Amino acid sequence: MIDLTKRHMSYSYYERDRQRRRRQAVWRVAKLFLQLGIVAAVGLFAYQFRIEQTAQREGSLQNEIEGLAHDKAELEQRNLSLQSMIANARLRTEEVERRLQQDAPTGPLRDLMLLARKRLEDGVTPDRLEFVISNASNSRDCSPADGKRFMIRTPLTQGANTAVTFEDGKITVTGSGKPDHGDDDKTEAWFDPDQPVTVYFTVIGGTQSTAEGMLPLHHSLVINNKEYRYTLTEGTKGFVNIASDSCSYP
Repeated sequence: MIDLTKRHMSYSYYERDRQRRRRQAVWRVAKLFLQLGIVAAVGLFAYQFRIEQTAQREGSLQNEIEGLAHDKAELEQRNLSLQSMIANARLRTEEVERRLQQDAPTGPLRDLMLLARKRLEDGVTPDRLEFVISNASNSRDCSPADGKRFMIRTPLTQGANTAVTFEDGKITVTGSGKPDHGDDDKTEAWFDPDQPVTVYFTVIGGTQSTAEGMLPLHHSLVINNKEYRYTLTEGTKGFVNIASDSCSYP
């Protein structure tokens, strides 16, 4: 009886142990399938995510390709426009060059135009140049030269003998310069002839013109179709000599 009981108890223990091991095996299999399912789900998600990224990248690249194609078309159109503009400009340039070759002055006329340009660049006014050209003639009526002298003003020289007049007082001439220095570097009253001077020509009525530079100086005025010409040279200490004549044009 005792042996049967022991056997029954051993069998029950064995049966429980076998069931426990079976449950553990089932759990391990279920756990393995669960892990495999998780791995598969993660892989599927990653695959789907990559597919979406690839699709987005392809869409972006397609948009970029379309944009580049549009820019290329615009550049080609601009290039055609520029080529057309260059061709038109070349034609206009050739036409201008052809006209210049036909109309450009040659010989004495070309020399006169170059001289007129040079005189304008030197400061001669267009009105003055026009007057000289319009009144140019092979014959003219000129008065004899009239010579006078006056002192060039400096900060130490003022007053008498610093002005002369011409044409019965119609034109007054004065001048200014820098004072000379003696051997001991002492400032003198008279002007330094080795320095530039400024000479003023004042016409009754307030009109004034100037001549500036180193002596000798040349200057001319035009009043009522008559030209007055002046030449200034160095004179005795403190003075300049001025020679004047006038010419009337027929």
